[in-house]
Amino acid sequence: SDAMAIVNDHGCWTYSQLDDFSGRIARLLVDEHGLISGNRVLLRGPNSYTMFAAWFGVLKAGGVVVATMPLLRPGEIATVIERAQISHAIVDSRFIGDFRQAVEQTHSIKHVIKYDGDYGRGELETRTAPLQPLPPLDTGRDDPALIAFTSGTTGVPKGCVQFHRDILAPCDTF
Repeated sequence: SDAMAIVNDHGCWTYSQLDDFSGRIARLLVDEHGLISGNRVLLRGPNSYTMFAAWFGVLKAGGVVVATMPLLRPGEIATVIERAQISHAIVDSRFIGDFRQAVEQTHSIKHVIKYDGDYGRGELETRTAPLQPLPPLDTGRDDPALIAFTSGTTGVPKGCVQFHRDILAPCDTF
């Protein structure tokens, strides 16, 4: 659809553009980074068009989104990586320092793709540009879609698994 989906200081994007970009991200994850259904993908960066497209791209590829708050420190990120057994990550380059320090403390990350906010010039945008969108994997309502971690203020952060039905239910009731 040509209806506006996202507007911010860097531009405006339609639902069609969001669908296309997220499909190309899914293609990159599956075809070039070997993501298989159920792999956990850490997303690190602020809310943005690119972050939203990555979120949808992970779901289209059959992956499980593990989003992190930008305020997390390396030790906290490392805990999330270890507990969720993260294999892939898509990270805003402005947040790569703390992320790299966290990766040094962990063992599961195999692939990292960087992007540069919504400027459209990062590795993610460059590598996905020539790709054809991947059709969404046929996931089920009871397949994990998201692992949301608590802040850990009362101890070690805990991951709460959300299924595809959990994400769609609020949309159906809105």
